[in-house]
Amino acid sequence: MDAAKRHAVNLSNHRSRPVTVDGVRTADLIVVMDASQRRQICERFGRRPRDVVVLATSTRPPVEARTIRDPVDQTATCSIQVYERIARCVREFGSVLDGRAG
Repeated sequence: MDAAKRHAVNLSNHRSRPVTVDGVRTADLIVVMDASQRRQICERFGRRPRDVVVLATSTRPPVEARTIRDPVDQTATCSIQVYERIARCVREFGSVLDGRAG
C-alpha cells in the first residue's frame, strides 16, 4: 500500500478476489503477471492464448524476464520496485493499445 500511496493511488477499498469461471469467460482481455499464470488461465478455463496477455511483454526494449514478481510479504523496497515496474508496463501496454485503435 505504501508504494501506491507514493503515486497517489488509494487502495484502502481494494480487495483481491479469486478468479472465477464467469469472470474469465466474460472477459474480453485478461492481463497476468507471468507466463505460468497465462498457461493456467488457458488450461483451466479454456481461453485462447491470444486472450491472455503477460503484462511485461509489451515493454520496450524487451526485457529478458517477463515475470512481474509478487510483492506479498516482501520488503517495502520490493513493493515500490514492483509497483513502478507495473506502472511502466501499463503505460507501454496503453500505448500499444492506442496504436491499434488508430
